Amino acid sequence: MRVDLLAVEGAHDLAFVQRILKAFGFKQRRLLESPENPSENIPRDVQRLIARNFPTNKEGDIHKRADVPSFHVKEEQCVVLILTGGDSKLVNGLSSAIQTLDNTGVRPSSIGFMLDADCMAPEDQFEKLKTEWTAKSNDNELLKKYPFPSGVGVNATGICTFGVFVMPDNQHTGTLESILLEQAKTVYPVLHDKADAFIQTVKTTGDAIPPKSELTATGKNEGKAVLHAMTSVLKPGKTLQTSIADHDWVPKKPDNFPTHFAPLVTYLKQLLGL
Repeated sequence: MRVDLLAVEGAHDLAFVQRILKAFGFKQRRLLESPENPSENIPRDVQRLIARNFPTNKEGDIHKRADVPSFHVKEEQCVVLILTGGDSKLVNGLSSAIQTLDNTGVRPSSIGFMLDADCMAPEDQFEKLKTEWTAKSNDNELLKKYPFPSGVGVNATGICTFGVFVMPDNQHTGTLESILLEQAKTVYPVLHDKADAFIQTVKTTGDAIPPKSELTATGKNEGKAVLHAMTSVLKPGKTLQTSIADHDWVPKKPDNFPTHFAPLVTYLKQLLGL
């Protein structure tokens, strides 16, 4: 079976890529060993990536989210999405998965990263990640077999394909929210405009934003606030991650993907051989 590893920063990124994979015919596997539903079982080749101890974190925090990858299968290919919880944890998350699979004789056909460019330019974010990967590789002979790409996109290096994608398009500063906001204008135009108008009103109304709010009058987190305002209508009481999974943020077929999806979809097609 072909195994591909892709590390993503957050839950929204995970949900978005899951929808794209679903459009390409992949189905998420959630079960370990179900005799009644063997077609739903996670492939044995990648089951070692599932932590069997509790709690799974080194701090021993029983309420901290367990580090469980997401498995998506189509025919003889399994794409493993590794949710790391932040750009500082991407390298550790992916390198740990590579080591675990290698211990069972499984070598990934491709490995990749997907991260935001919210705090720095894409090229700077890329160099930061490259520095972290190089430092990690210096102490690990296995990782030295996976030389870091020379630039953003997908490179055929070492023993497998290796790719890096910096949101939203490898060129501009932004995040997944940049893509979602563009999509919102098309699929939910009225709701988007009303949500945006609400946030603009809050920003310009004295004392409307509490001192500790992460939304500021200068516009910080404005896009994220608009999206969550929309979610409060689409899925009251639920998260944006759930809305991405359930609503029309991603077309059901690749042929219907809009142009602002193109950079990310091209990356995934090249990395995963879609």
